[in-house]
Amino acid sequence: KNAARLPSYHRLDANIAYDTRIADLDISLGVDLFNVYDNKNVFYFDRSTGQSVYMLSFYPSASLTVRY
Repeated sequence: KNAARLPSYHRLDANIAYDTRIADLDISLGVDLFNVYDNKNVFYFDRSTGQSVYMLSFYPSASLTVRY
């Protein structure tokens, strides 16, 4: 029952961040790119339906962090 394995997959993630200090504030600005190649990767198999559930496709994200 539990002997099956998921297929192999490849996912490339990239991120970049810029840190600076203005007055008494530490500011960090970041951009993240998940699954840059937009591969269709299996996340898991739903045993009740037998369907494959896939990971997110290409997903950009941005963040801003301010500390004082």
